[in-house]
Amino acid sequence: MKTIRTIFMLTAMALVSFSCSNDNTTKQTSNPSDATVTGTCVLSENPSWGLSDGLGYTSMSVTIDEKGVPASLGEGDKVAAFVGSSCRGVAVPFKTALGKMHVNLLIHSSSAASEETEQVEIRYYSAAEGGIYTAQPINYVDEAILGTSSQGYKLTWK
Repeated sequence: MKTIRTIFMLTAMALVSFSCSNDNTTKQTSNPSDATVTGTCVLSENPSWGLSDGLGYTSMSVTIDEKGVPASLGEGDKVAAFVGSSCRGVAVPFKTALGKMHVNLLIHSSSAASEETEQVEIRYYSAAEGGIYTAQPINYVDEAILGTSSQGYKLTWK
């Protein structure tokens, strides 16, 4: 009985050490094509991100490829843009004709004109990791296009 309990405990410890942690530990990306992309993963259920009401008519776009996130893009993943608690955009990854994973995130402006540059925080939910990664904020710029399908935008993850 002790042997079974020991095997169970070792297995549980191994699973925890190779997945996202709820104590905000930094996890190296599982993407072998760019092991320099790291981020802090916070355990979370699948978030129900949705666009906030009263968004403006202008937008900017950010294209992120599979090399630009701290975990492998996959089915069930989501990416969202926030200014404070206002959700400005939500997107899911898709596979291109060349078989590569991408996210095209359209970030909407606020409805109120502002003299201040808004700081947009990009959040990435990894279904495989069961957690959320947060990138360093980027500046909102009307009509800006960051990244392309051939070269995704490189975010810096917290």
